[in-house]
Amino acid sequence: QRTRSVVFLTLTATRPRERAMTDEEERPRRPKGVAIGGDLAALSVDELAGYLGVLKAEIVRVEAEAARRHDVRRAAEAFFKPAP
Repeated sequence: QRTRSVVFLTLTATRPRERAMTDEEERPRRPKGVAIGGDLAALSVDELAGYLGVLKAEIVRVEAEAARRHDVRRAAEAFFKPAP
């Protein structure tokens, strides 16, 4: 049986003397949502529905970007096409 490990990283740029950290800020926070391929067993039905909505929105976003890039490629190919 294969298991997958998922790592969440959060990078924050702050100046050390800018503010004091509280105990709450020092505690690691559980990331919201699930990573692709993450364990779905711990999610409720409502959380699964929300996650599904996020994935569908991401699919729409990726398809739009792919279409945009396809159009750019076609324009470039037409521009650089040798003259007959």
